Amino acid sequence: TVHATILALFRPLNRDSSSRCNIAGAGAGAGAGAGADTFIQLMMVFGSLWEQTVTSLLHLYGGSEQLLFVTMFSLASGGTFYLVNAFLWICYRFDLFPEKRIQRTASMRAPPEKLVRKAWMHVNLVSLATLVALPFVYYLYKWRGMDMTTPLPGLWPTLYHLAISIAVEDTLFYWSHRTLHHPRIYKYIHKQHHEFHASVGVAALYAHPVEEVLANIIPTYGGALISGAPLSVLVLWSFLRVWETVDAHSGYVFDWSPWNQLLSIQGGAERHDFHHFKNKGSYGSITKFWDWACGTDHAYNEWRATMLERNIFYLFVHGPMSMPRTGWGYGVWKHGVFDHFADLYTFQREFS
Repeated sequence: TVHATILALFRPLNRDSSSRCNIAGAGAGAGAGAGADTFIQLMMVFGSLWEQTVTSLLHLYGGSEQLLFVTMFSLASGGTFYLVNAFLWICYRFDLFPEKRIQRTASMRAPPEKLVRKAWMHVNLVSLATLVALPFVYYLYKWRGMDMTTPLPGLWPTLYHLAISIAVEDTLFYWSHRTLHHPRIYKYIHKQHHEFHASVGVAALYAHPVEEVLANIIPTYGGALISGAPLSVLVLWSFLRVWETVDAHSGYVFDWSPWNQLLSIQGGAERHDFHHFKNKGSYGSITKFWDWACGTDHAYNEWRATMLERNIFYLFVHGPMSMPRTGWGYGVWKHGVFDHFADLYTFQREFS
């Protein structure tokens, strides 16, 4: 059964495993064991759901793996995009969580309704075009040996496939994105995406067709093609990547969002919002590596340090209760200071 298979694959992570104890040590053994058991349980749930869903769809489609691929791919990418944006629409419509909203100047708090409608029309057309293309994309992945029915193949194989997808996406997106910002190219292609100076969720997929292919589709889905990932991993990766890009364009800094918990690696929504607002640097995607390596995050880091210094002034002069509860400054204060520094003296000296 799928449960027995998963347990066998993850046997090195079992609580009684001596190999894990040797690696983690006695002090960390209990915590690691609990985490491993939780992961195994989640894998069991996913495996069971995947097996039942695949079995049902194959029965419905008369055994067609091609239709299975189209359905699962569409749910993971398009389904995630529309679901996350539905949540964001409710937030925009009823002005929910104003303290989490990234505030700009009064004239830039929201994009024009005409632009938002235009973006939705564009995204809906792209979704229809994707549905037409997916039956042919299936043959490409099948040629690469993609297994269409197996659940996630275990911890390390899954992490391997995800690591390849992250590395490929991060590299190709950074360099294509940076190239599209070249003055001789920008106005013809990437300027369409930057019509959103104040970004919202739907802006994530509002792009010129050339950019859609070169900076979005190929970087995002090329990694799974290279690694030969099974469909289950591709579905997981598509869900994560689409969620991340919509979150980055959302205009919100949610504490519970994993993308805003990984600031030292990913940067959160604030970094990409800065890119839209200033149209300068911060070309990276799911990590900050290439921006760091190439020095293209200098403008963002300077701005962030300036905002941090201002907030330190607020803390010392007016006290913590006077801190602004909205806007970029609050995001910098909350995520950039107290999560990473032990006391006021330390981070004051760090940025002095």
